[in-house]
Amino acid sequence: MSCDKIEFLNEFSEEYEAFVQKSTTGHLFQSYYWHLVKNNWKWDVLILRDDKGIRASLAVLTRKVPMTPYTMMYAPRGPVFRDEGDYEALELLKDGIKKLGKKNKAYVLKVDPDIPDSDEKFITAMKKIGFRQLPEALAFEHIQAQHVVRLNIKDKTEEEILASFKSKTRYNVRLAMRHGVEAVRCGREKIDDFYNLMKATGERDGFVIRSKEYLLRIYDSLGEHASMIIAYHDGVPLAGGIFGSYGPVALYLYGASSNENRNLMGPYLMQWEAIRFAKERGAEIYDFRGVPKNGEENEHVGGLYRFKIGFCPEVTHFCGEFDYVFKPLVYKMVDVLTPLWKKLRNLLAKLRK
Repeated sequence: MSCDKIEFLNEFSEEYEAFVQKSTTGHLFQSYYWHLVKNNWKWDVLILRDDKGIRASLAVLTRKVPMTPYTMMYAPRGPVFRDEGDYEALELLKDGIKKLGKKNKAYVLKVDPDIPDSDEKFITAMKKIGFRQLPEALAFEHIQAQHVVRLNIKDKTEEEILASFKSKTRYNVRLAMRHGVEAVRCGREKIDDFYNLMKATGERDGFVIRSKEYLLRIYDSLGEHASMIIAYHDGVPLAGGIFGSYGPVALYLYGASSNENRNLMGPYLMQWEAIRFAKERGAEIYDFRGVPKNGEENEHVGGLYRFKIGFCPEVTHFCGEFDYVFKPLVYKMVDVLTPLWKKLRNLLAKLRK
């Protein structure tokens, strides 16, 4: 007979890391290493254990809401399950969620699981224990993208992977090679090259970029799980990316490209090298991350959508974001004020520019 019990963890554990990496629902964002990246958040792990070991877990980041006594808890891509489809574990995790919420004075716990939207059993189980499912994100309205491009590279040769790309994407990869573009696996000493590409991309596409310090923190915090690849032509950086490889999934975390020499197709060769590197490291899935649901119809990011689906025409649709509300009145207040804050932040960014 199984004896389930709840435990709390707030420091590195080899057992926990091994559990997350092995699970089909495990994710880099549920790891201790991602907590090091998000070092301005408090980190707790809720663990459900039975006589076989860890049965399920939920790594939670907590941050204070400015000008209030409350916090927001967020579990990116959690929870994680040992056995696929073991959603009865959710009911057992509920008491731990409530205890952690009370301890952290949280008004809400947000989760965005690595579970497809077709899994009605999971969605039903989440609602049964008190989570509310947010409306579908057609673009990037949620914290994590609900719709992502994921390329299956398990048990495939490089030739088979390349052949799976759309013909135009294959052509552009080879075109970059013919033009002498070289995709280089770089160390942290090349962060300035990548950051300059990020600045150019942010200015071109009109979004606020991460600081160089943050990008360095990703690279340093993830350690062996991080990589940076930059495509050069005659020593000039054309495109670059920072990647995280954890368990069976390799993630395209941040990418950027130059405004110059775009005809050399640097981003295509950079992605191809990242896929090759992910396969070398044992990844089974290469995750390009977010795209809008109806990307072709989105004039702002249609190009990004077409670029990503050139490598993999199938889009993975996750079940989206769920909220467990501890303080309903505070939740309603934040729900009203958050859009106003985002508009103000974007306005200030434009003014600074």
